[in-house]
Amino acid sequence: MVNFGLGFLSISKHNNLKKNTHFLYIMNKGYIYKISCNITGEDYYGSTKQTVKKRVYGHLFKKDCAATAIIERGNYSYTQLEEVFYNDPKDLVKREKYYYMTYPNINKTSPYTTLQERKEQKAMNEKTEKRKERKRQYYKEHSEERKKYQREVYKTQREAILERNHIPIECECGHHYHYNHRNRHLATKRHNEMFQEPIPLAPLFSEEFDAVLVEGIN
Repeated sequence: MVNFGLGFLSISKHNNLKKNTHFLYIMNKGYIYKISCNITGEDYYGSTKQTVKKRVYGHLFKKDCAATAIIERGNYSYTQLEEVFYNDPKDLVKREKYYYMTYPNINKTSPYTTLQERKEQKAMNEKTEKRKERKRQYYKEHSEERKKYQREVYKTQREAILERNHIPIECECGHHYHYNHRNRHLATKRHNEMFQEPIPLAPLFSEEFDAVLVEGIN
């Protein structure tokens, strides 16, 4: 087996063919990498067929990726964890999944799922949807019964409910509200203004990232 830099070239001989006939197998090379936030300590794991620097740059254009949030804070680092030589692209993401399953991370989805895992997830989704549908159907069929029950509860506990609703509750914002007006108070301007703080804007690019950008352009 010979290493030509881009991958391995494996030369093997087949017994059923002529003596000097060879088959050439070119193995692809990929990388497993980690992006770490130096502010929160969060880690993101990924795999790529590009260089790690170019892949990190590419995360800026994929806004739904967890790595983008780390990069946009402007204080991060990235590490190439290992080189992976493979024939089947699935082998690369399977290796990524090892890190995904082994170490804490903020990745939103698993990089690779087996057929059995997909079947189990589908069955779970169908079970959840059936449970929601049964709940919706029950509320629809018993809406009048539920309304009647709620009216009966109110009649028997009317005095206690009215007393509870008129007790002033002190909010952490410094103002007061009644029990039955809590949601209304939390939506008011005076409540939300108490918790508004100026948010410092982190630089979009770090010095290290600028170097990556220049290298990618060149």
